[in-house]
Amino acid sequence: AASRDAGGHLALLLALAQPPDNHEIKAVCDLYGPTDLISILPPTMRDQATNAVAELLGGPVNQKLELAREGSPVTYASKDCPPVLIYQGAQDKLVPLSQSIELNERLKAAGAQSTLIIYPDKGHAFGLNDQALQDVKRFFDQALKNN
Repeated sequence: AASRDAGGHLALLLALAQPPDNHEIKAVCDLYGPTDLISILPPTMRDQATNAVAELLGGPVNQKLELAREGSPVTYASKDCPPVLIYQGAQDKLVPLSQSIELNERLKAAGAQSTLIIYPDKGHAFGLNDQALQDVKRFFDQALKNN
């Protein structure tokens, strides 16, 4: 699975939340997707209903904590997760770098294969250059060969 923007979040969720005994998704590449629907918002915004996360959940995050956890890819970090390749811009104002760092650290701590590539000067929704696209292809080729 591979995607970006809201698709990055959904691709991660599909890949990481799949049952351990039924891994249909063998690898996932995330381009700057939200990974934790709670920590993505500053505490002062978690009671507000006028942000993208609250709109997704159907109410303020603090009133929908269980749903926010269930909708957060980091919740499903385990040794059974398929390999994950993450691209993130350090200057991203929509999805903070901390989201990708958190996911990468949780996956590695759980024993899963995860690689985080940070672009120091990029914001959100940047395109991958030819070299990065070749790296993504190599990542999927390797992951699929091993499964």
